[in-house]
Amino acid sequence: MRSPRSSTAATSAEHLDDVATFTLAWVPGPFIGAAVADRALERIHRALAPGGWLIFGINMTPPGPFEEALTTLRNVRSGGSSWTPREVEERLRASDFQKVESFSPGDPILFVIGRRAE
Repeated sequence: MRSPRSSTAATSAEHLDDVATFTLAWVPGPFIGAAVADRALERIHRALAPGGWLIFGINMTPPGPFEEALTTLRNVRSGGSSWTPREVEERLRASDFQKVESFSPGDPILFVIGRRAE
């Protein structure tokens, strides 16, 4: 995520300094570790304009234990976590997001969305 007024260098979500700037934020869950998620969500919430939306993308849990283990391995190797929809929903609510819900646009992706209050 980058502010239109900032330099061309990308900023990590947990270091984002913008306030009420963006109307939409995308968080690629498989690349966000649990250790930085809460701080990143706090910063993203502050950076969103009132009424702005957050989309937190995660991988759906595969059907079998072997597939689940491979998905977990891929996520961890990518620096992220194996998020569950409920876990992300709880973190969004704890970070003061409203209208939190989950839906899938198609396998294997699941979106958890939340909105900053107007």
